[in-house]
Amino acid sequence: MLTERDKTYFSRFTEGRARLTLWVVGVATVFLFLIAVLNFRLAHSIGQREGYTFGSLFKSWVNGFSPNVEYSGIYLLALQRLEAGFLNLGLVTIFIVGLVTYKIELNRNKRLIEILKKSGQLEETED
Repeated sequence: MLTERDKTYFSRFTEGRARLTLWVVGVATVFLFLIAVLNFRLAHSIGQREGYTFGSLFKSWVNGFSPNVEYSGIYLLALQRLEAGFLNLGLVTIFIVGLVTYKIELNRNKRLIEILKKSGQLEETED
C-alpha cells in the first residue's frame, strides 16, 4: 500500500508545477541558445575587423596564447565572445539533458499512478 508520502511524491508530477517547470526551463534553454548564437556572431564580426575568420579564431582559442606575443584588444574581445558562446552552448546541453530526464520521470510516474489506480492500490494510509 502507498503511504501519504508516496502519494504526495506522485501527485507533484500531475500538478501544474511540473508543466510550469518544463515550460520555464524550456524557455531558459531557448534563451541561452540564442545568446550562444549571438556570441558566436559577435565573435565573428569582431574578428573580421582584425582580419580573422571564425575558423582562425577557433583554432587560436584551442591552441591558447603565447606569452611572448602582444595581442590587440579587439582580438582578445573576439576570443572572449567565442568562449562565452561555447559556455552558453554547454549550459544549453546541460539544460536539455535535464529536461529530457525530467520528462521521462514525469511520464514514468504518470504510468505508475494509472497502474496503481487500476489495481486499487492507491488508497490513503498513514505512515
